[in-house]
Order: sequence, then C-alpha cells, then structure tokens
Amino acid sequence: DLVDRARNSDAVRRKAPLPDVIARLRVPLDPAVVVWEGEDAAVLDIGGDSLLLVALDSIMDSLVATAPRFAGFAAVAGNVNAIVAMGGSPVAAVDLIGYREDHQLEELLEGLRAGALKYSVGIVGGHLAPESESGHVAVAVIGSVPREKLMRSDGARTDDILLLAYE
Repeated sequence: DLVDRARNSDAVRRKAPLPDVIARLRVPLDPAVVVWEGEDAAVLDIGGDSLLLVALDSIMDSLVATAPRFAGFAAVAGNVNAIVAMGGSPVAAVDLIGYREDHQLEELLEGLRAGALKYSVGIVGGHLAPESESGHVAVAVIGSVPREKLMRSDGARTDDILLLAYE
C-alpha cells in the first residue's frame, strides 16, 4: 500500500524527532506568527494585505557529493515549491553553500543559478563555507501570499482532488 510505504520510508523516519525539536525551539514571543508547524512554510503576519512566507530546506550531503549541479537546482526548486504550495509567490532566496573543492562549488553554483532562473527568484545573499568536510547546500525562499489566498494543509477535506506534479 502506497500510504504504508510512505510512512515507513527513510525520508519520513528521519523526520521522527521533528515534533520534539519544534516543541523545544518554540518561543511564542511574536504574535505575527500565523502558523508554527505542519506546513510547507512558516507564515508571518507583517501587516498589510499579504502574509510573509519563509521556507528553508537543505539537500542531503550524499546528493551534493554525487550530483552537485542537481543538488543546487533541487535546493531552489524544493523551497519555491513550498511557497507555491501555500498559494504564494517567491520573492527572494538566500543560500548556504559548503564545499571541499572548486569544481564542486562551480557545479553547485550552476545548479542554484539554473533553479533561480527557472523559477524567477533572485538569490540575494547567503553564506559560503569553503573547505567544509563534505559539500552541502541549503536555500531559504521568502515569499508572499494575499491573506485570502493562503492554502494550509489542514484545509484539506475528504474527497478533495489531489494533484501530483513532477518535472
């Protein structure tokens, strides 16, 4: 059964500590936080007609090691997808790049640039960690969504039609 395979996959099992991590890090000081967890992106109310969306994810080091260009592209694509999944539009991105060798950096940059161009999101800053023990890449994408267009996963209902898209 597809649901059981997904629940028991390595990708899902690796995230088992997530509820405890979120509980330990939650410091509810800011009333601007609309959504704390369980969504593709954080949602912040900064006033006005739109909400601010923030998505961050890293790519597995093993993918960076074997396919750095694809890893860079996937880092952008995955976080743009998180913004779009909530009804938003990406505004800008920042990255974190770690690398051991110059060729790995070049391929990561090619992938990041390709993703930025494909999804029309500028990479406006970030951090570079040369000579890291293993290559890594993470991207955060900031987006916005009109208040009335925010889509949350808890709004899903029985008999909703799900769309699966891939490239």
